[in-house]
Amino acid sequence: MEYILKLVLFFLTIAEYTCFFIFVFGRKIEKKYNTTNVLLLIILYFFSGIVVYNSDCSLVIIMGLFASFITIYTLMNFEFKQKLGLFILAMPILSIIESLIQFIVHLCRIKNEIQVSIIYVSVILIIMSIYYLIIGKKTDKNAFIMPMHLNIIWAIVLNVMIAMISFFTYVITEYVDNSKGSIGIFLVMTGGLIIFVMSLYFIYDFNVKQMYKIDNELLEKYNEQQKEYFSALLEKEKATRNFRHDTNAQLVQIRQYLKKNDFESLELFVNDMLKDIESIRGYDYDVGNEIINTMLNYYFIPLKNECDIVVKGYVKEDLTIMKRELCIIISNLLKNVVEAINKITDDDKKIIFEIKSNGSFLLIKLINTVRKDNEIIIKNNQIMTDKKDKHNHGFGVLNIVNTIKKNEGAIDMYIDDDKFISKITLGL
Repeated sequence: MEYILKLVLFFLTIAEYTCFFIFVFGRKIEKKYNTTNVLLLIILYFFSGIVVYNSDCSLVIIMGLFASFITIYTLMNFEFKQKLGLFILAMPILSIIESLIQFIVHLCRIKNEIQVSIIYVSVILIIMSIYYLIIGKKTDKNAFIMPMHLNIIWAIVLNVMIAMISFFTYVITEYVDNSKGSIGIFLVMTGGLIIFVMSLYFIYDFNVKQMYKIDNELLEKYNEQQKEYFSALLEKEKATRNFRHDTNAQLVQIRQYLKKNDFESLELFVNDMLKDIESIRGYDYDVGNEIINTMLNYYFIPLKNECDIVVKGYVKEDLTIMKRELCIIISNLLKNVVEAINKITDDDKKIIFEIKSNGSFLLIKLINTVRKDNEIIIKNNQIMTDKKDKHNHGFGVLNIVNTIKKNEGAIDMYIDDDKFISKITLGL
């Protein structure tokens, strides 16, 4: 019976941390995963079950923690550093909640340590399920993502708080009579819970504000880009009117060259006319959607003299995807392309932007040349940044991926020789 209880505690610990990642951190178990990794995970469970037989309660929990991280690493698809950072954060958070529930369970005079552990882990699973149903679905899943050093600092602070709660609980239990001691422990636990919840709220609030700040900066930049785009349209319209105004005079001149059989001058004159037409036609890029046009013209026009740019496709103006979300995806993609092109020192620079809609999906394909000695690293369809401001840039990359997933889409990034290829599908 004792062995069965140990196995139950082991698997409940795995369920506790996995559910914490799903319910609190908003992560999902991937539908597609590596079969080999899953088999290795099952083997890990099997051997852990054997080791658990002769282990005490503490060792069972430690083994459960290790198996929890391996489970999360295997079944959830996001960056290893994020997994590690969130796991470091999850341990003290769950430890504080466990301490509070453990205190209440001990009041029920249950002596068996494994039974106590099973009870408080089960209670935590129930609390997390209720939290997810009421609040968790509405929270931003990236609100607890912080740089690794901040995760470690916060984890240390929470562990210090756990040590303080444990110390005061011990002092009250040993040196204060039972009636007053229970009140004292209750106050210590309640105070610890309030501090913990407040710190959690402040971190959530800070990160959400940071993400909204970055989004707002992006939208402000979009407004500036839109202003430049419409100014360019006005310039184009002015150039078109001037050309039309001069058309009659130019036709008269062509007729004069023909009368004189001056074909050499005629060829030069027509070439100049075609250059004017080409400059008007090539002044902007138009795929039918105002937001995408704004982004294309803002990022591509400064490059058109040094880079071979091809824009293909057409989509309607009234797409079902929100304008803000479309802006986030397109602008970040094009910004990454421009940065990659600017790093190329030779003349072999090319960008191909293709967009089309089949009714149910919006399809975007972006191809750009990169340096032949590039050291681009792609993990989980995300480009690993080499920028100094990794935290804010990380938000930008996350925004692209999350916005795509929010619109029931998918992104595929890969390198083929000296070409970086991005394929995006968005639900309409």
